[in-house]
Amino acid sequence: PSEQSASLHFSGIVAFAGAIGTPFGGWISDKLAGDRASREEVLSTCLRIMCISSASGMCCAITAAYCETKLTFLFWMGLAVMLLFLPTGCTTMAVMASVPNEMRSSAVALNILIMHVLGDVPSPVVIGMLKDHLAPRCNTRNINGNLILNPDCVKDVWGLRITLVMCLSWMLWTVIFWTLPLIFPESLGKPLKDEKNMDKAMGFETPLLETACTTNTRPSETSGTSGSLTEYSSPCY
Repeated sequence: PSEQSASLHFSGIVAFAGAIGTPFGGWISDKLAGDRASREEVLSTCLRIMCISSASGMCCAITAAYCETKLTFLFWMGLAVMLLFLPTGCTTMAVMASVPNEMRSSAVALNILIMHVLGDVPSPVVIGMLKDHLAPRCNTRNINGNLILNPDCVKDVWGLRITLVMCLSWMLWTVIFWTLPLIFPESLGKPLKDEKNMDKAMGFETPLLETACTTNTRPSETSGTSGSLTEYSSPCY
């Protein structure tokens, strides 16, 4: 297939699988944790989803790297992308469940910053250097004024496959770091011990996933009564 056809098929698979995996992961976490889950329950549920989905996605992606036909490659890679998109919402929920309420926004922002600094910013350069070393003939050439893929790239299929497998195997660190809190919950996978007391002191007594209802007061509408107040509950949202 041509470069344009390969790019179109691969980008379509990634977009479709990502659009399914992200909301599906959120739905699974909501079902498993429940609306009134505590911080520890939310964190444990999210970590389990994150570990299982990332490990399964890594295995599917490595399987795709060794496929010999286009359909099998797209199938396994699409399944891998969907599994890797599953923990998107769980990651944010786990971060929020791990810190005091007043630090949630800062924690999520720091998490995003670290992902960019250590992830998508240096990775294109590092992967490009790795590919140039293992598959040096997979580059572009100027033929009759047109930039096209080097025809000799087919001779470096082994190098491209090793490059892909090495990049995908790097996700093993993700699996390890998300599994450690489950193995050592007392030291790595548990919110602050005084978190419940801090919540009460700051007025945050609603669990992480529980809908909030507030009680307010308004002047009584009873005729002949002045200055009295009547309690009413605002809608839950």
